[in-house]
Amino acid sequence: MIISVDANAPGYWASVREKATLRRASEAVKKGLKAIRISQVYEQYVEDHLYLIQEVARKEGLHKDLDQYKKFKRECADTMGLPELVDCDESDIHQFSREAVQEAAESLYGEDADVGRPRVYGSCIEPGGMPLARELEYVECSCCGKDAIFQYWEEVEGGSLNSYKSTHCEHCNESQSTYI
Repeated sequence: MIISVDANAPGYWASVREKATLRRASEAVKKGLKAIRISQVYEQYVEDHLYLIQEVARKEGLHKDLDQYKKFKRECADTMGLPELVDCDESDIHQFSREAVQEAAESLYGEDADVGRPRVYGSCIEPGGMPLARELEYVECSCCGKDAIFQYWEEVEGGSLNSYKSTHCEHCNESQSTYI
C-alpha cells in the first residue's frame, strides 16, 4: 500500500518545518554533548546540559513556542537520562548548581583566615581537606639557570578540580604557569 501525502493540506508544511527544526536541534545537541565538560559536581553537570539545550533552542528558534520548547527539552532529557531537566524549574537548576559548587569548594578547600584564599591540598582529596605545608620547592630556571620557585596547586573551577603548576625566577623575572 502506498501512502499518499497531500502537500496542499492545511498545516502540512508547518508540520514539515517543525519536524525539520526538531531534527536539526537534536543533531546539534548530539554534537554539543561530545564537547561538553564532565563535572564532578552533579548539579553542575545537569546545569551544563541545560545550557546546551537552551543554546540550541535559541539558535533553532524553538524558544519562541513554549510547547515546542517543552517537547524538545523533554526529548533531550529522556535521551540524556536527566529527568531533572524537565522536573525542576530552570531557575532552580541554576541555583542548585551554584550552591552545590560553592559547597564542594568549601568542603574541599575551606578558607585560610590569614590569606583569605583557598587552601592548597595534596594529590588526594579527603573530607575536610589536607593542607600542604607552605614550603616552596626550588628548581633550575630554564632561562638563566639559577634557582626558581616551583609551586603546585589545585582549584575548583566550574565544578571541576583542576591542577596547576608554576615556576617563577626572581633573578630574571621569568614565569611559567601550566594547567596539568
